[in-house]
Amino acid sequence: MTRDEERELREQLARLQQEHRDLDVAISALQHSPGSDLLQVQRLKKRKLVLRDRIAHIEDELTPDIIACESERRRMAGRKKETKVADGAAPPSPRYSPAATPPRFRLRG
Repeated sequence: MTRDEERELREQLARLQQEHRDLDVAISALQHSPGSDLLQVQRLKKRKLVLRDRIAHIEDELTPDIIACESERRRMAGRKKETKVADGAAPPSPRYSPAATPPRFRLRG
């Protein structure tokens, strides 16, 4: 993601958050006014939920995927280790280790 795209997403996020707060105030005012239109309140609440979903989506786009970053870091660290292996020596192969796996449990039946 480029800096311009990130800036645009942050601006859009700020606008949506402001609209969400404004809807919250409007819903509260309608609910506390006598003879308020319940259908209008429900429409505003639905709009508020849609905004909340869009806000969450944008926040997810702006937040880096920590798991992906960590796995990429490990992958790159593994490449560095492979280059340090002496000439003619085979790199250690990852093998299945039964000691590293949890024991299996039998279900009682």
